[in-house]
Amino acid sequence: MCGRERRAYAAQHAALVEQLGQLEALERRIAECDCAERSTRGADALQQALVEYCEALIRVIAGLAGMCGHLARDEAGYRAAESARQSRFNRDKAGYDLALSELERTGRRLNRMFSTY
Repeated sequence: MCGRERRAYAAQHAALVEQLGQLEALERRIAECDCAERSTRGADALQQALVEYCEALIRVIAGLAGMCGHLARDEAGYRAAESARQSRFNRDKAGYDLALSELERTGRRLNRMFSTY
């Protein structure tokens, strides 16, 4: 891997880690929202759905950040097949895809809730 690719992976990793921190702070703010601040019917369910969406997004971003970090450090080793005939990259990618599917499901549920709020 050339230095330019390594720097690009490292930059993406750093950006994702920063976004992850911001998202975790937002999730805490949503979860701590006081009941007195929510006067509309269905607000509790919407709050819970937002928290679940944030949690799913955190898993997606953390997975992607981890993959970028591994690629920045040792792309060839990370992509190399291990004894189980599957590379760590492929296993991590499968986990990322699963987390992304969960994020999409949660997002669709949240969209339905917003449309009837």
